[in-house]
Amino acid sequence: MKGNTSRNRILIAFRELLLIRDYCDITVSHIIEKAGVGKSTFYRCYNKKLDIFIEMHKIIFHSIFKNFNTKEEWLNHQPDISFVRMANIANNKSGSGRSMSYIMGSDWPNASRLIRYILANEIQLKLESVFGESAWLVPVSDVSGAIAALYIDYITLLSHNTREGTVEQRSHSLKIFTQSIIKESLK
Repeated sequence: MKGNTSRNRILIAFRELLLIRDYCDITVSHIIEKAGVGKSTFYRCYNKKLDIFIEMHKIIFHSIFKNFNTKEEWLNHQPDISFVRMANIANNKSGSGRSMSYIMGSDWPNASRLIRYILANEIQLKLESVFGESAWLVPVSDVSGAIAALYIDYITLLSHNTREGTVEQRSHSLKIFTQSIIKESLK
């Protein structure tokens, strides 16, 4: 159980550091110090900083889509409150004006690919469990990939503050686009 406790402490420390610093400005030493763990404990739990970032996103994505258990939840117009909360955090963190490729540095290509894959997979599992695998005109992997790309683009735009309207209004638009993709992809 100690490994899980250390792993959780590292994850929480990393999340807290991301609230006050950009990814590129956080070192393993910062994480170790904030988590109160040793270097060897860190490397037993994670190989690199990017691994924590990816695990954190797995948890976020699972949290965002955990309530999408019925057709109505996928097809209604109201954005999920957990997504709006996460979007507000991203929007409030957008003050630096730095691009994601700058913030993530050399980890950006891998992070971008892994995040898109993890998000698409989470969406696909939920869509299959709610609508079934045979309900689609196109492969459900294509549907989930399109929705994942839409969500990632939305969050990227939030981080640059390039669109007008509140986070709630933009989240509502995202939900309508998601709903349209699903409706048009169903048999």
